Amino acid sequence: MEWGNTPDALMVLPLNNDFSSIKGKLMESPDFEKLENQEELNKINEEFPKYRKVKVMDGFMQIFEQHLGVIESVQGEDYNVRYWEKIISAKLADHIKDKPVVGSDVQFAWNHKGTSEITKVIQNMLDE
Repeated sequence: MEWGNTPDALMVLPLNNDFSSIKGKLMESPDFEKLENQEELNKINEEFPKYRKVKVMDGFMQIFEQHLGVIESVQGEDYNVRYWEKIISAKLADHIKDKPVVGSDVQFAWNHKGTSEITKVIQNMLDE
């Protein structure tokens, strides 16, 4: 990338057909060759963690620095929120009346340098 970072995976979609300013080297993973082989593709898919499906009314959370997680455990006033593969310690925002329980879907503000805050308990529309 132009600022020197090399991520493990990078997807690019050009916004026009002018590639003259693009620099770098593209190396495709040999796994792409397995995409035509359904058996190999199934093996690759098995390596990824399984997540339950969640449908919520609130969209664009990450634009507003909010994230969707699920309560992993509760210890007094401390909540552990699962966010993908991470467990994030959080407190409830003062305005929340109904306390979430283990398994509740929540919206939270992730503070990477301090205490994260659960800002909303969310109803999974697939549970209705």
